[in-house]
Amino acid sequence: MVKSVTDSPGADVTFEVTGAQGGLDAAGEVTRLEGTLAIVGYHQGGSREIPLARWNCMAFRIANCHFRDVDTILHGMRTGMQLLRSGNIALDDLVSQRFSLDEIGQAFQTAHDKPLGFVKATVVFDTGTRVPGIR
Repeated sequence: MVKSVTDSPGADVTFEVTGAQGGLDAAGEVTRLEGTLAIVGYHQGGSREIPLARWNCMAFRIANCHFRDVDTILHGMRTGMQLLRSGNIALDDLVSQRFSLDEIGQAFQTAHDKPLGFVKATVVFDTGTRVPGIR
């Protein structure tokens, strides 16, 4: 579809953000020859299969977009919160389930089970709730 809509040989850069096999498959199908496939999704729960011969032939540049450096992670979190606070980004379509702090166990279970329609879960605090270590 990308190729027909854009009248091009594929996308210069694709972002796999699902953390699922289907997302990898789709990204590989729409990335152009010598394009970049950025893996952003967190792949949990086992191995994934990629058509390595095809990806090799297509000369894809594969970018693992995960960070382990704590300062880099915290900088990204702060930047994201500033964008959220300023109204420049909205999470309405990204957060499919909301839980109170009292429901934290259910939140973790839902995130683990990933029921139909699940995207992301968040814990919503009452405005008067103080969490130790968070200002």
